Amino acid sequence: MNQVLAVAQACGSGVFTLEIKSDKNERLAYEILQIQQEFENLVYSDFYQGYLINQDKLKTLKKEPIEVDRIPSLKNQVPVSNSNVKENTIAFKTIETGYYVHLLKIKTKKKEIYMLANLFGGCNRKTTMVLDEKVYLIKH
Repeated sequence: MNQVLAVAQACGSGVFTLEIKSDKNERLAYEILQIQQEFENLVYSDFYQGYLINQDKLKTLKKEPIEVDRIPSLKNQVPVSNSNVKENTIAFKTIETGYYVHLLKIKTKKKEIYMLANLFGGCNRKTTMVLDEKVYLIKH
């Protein structure tokens, strides 16, 4: 009898939730940009829950506006790519086998924060971005 190796799916799809915490009750907005390059020194897990980048790294990225047609499995599911953050949370619908690194720009009145992340791939997960003097991520 032949043996067949089978691998079960972990989830099929899910939601990547990004919660943004700030002491100030400030208005937040976001923009999603596509990245057109490979990341040789980083691995998939670096992007799974987000990876903050600074202005110097930002300058080296090849970025462009998001094209939903490039992610056919998520067509009509992608949140507006340039919008206000509602209730300090952004929820991205995901598909388990998707691997799409995007640049998420969070805008406040005084600054812009940049995060590379697999926004539309993987299973359910949550990251909290804390906007303080130093911005940091809490990966749940």
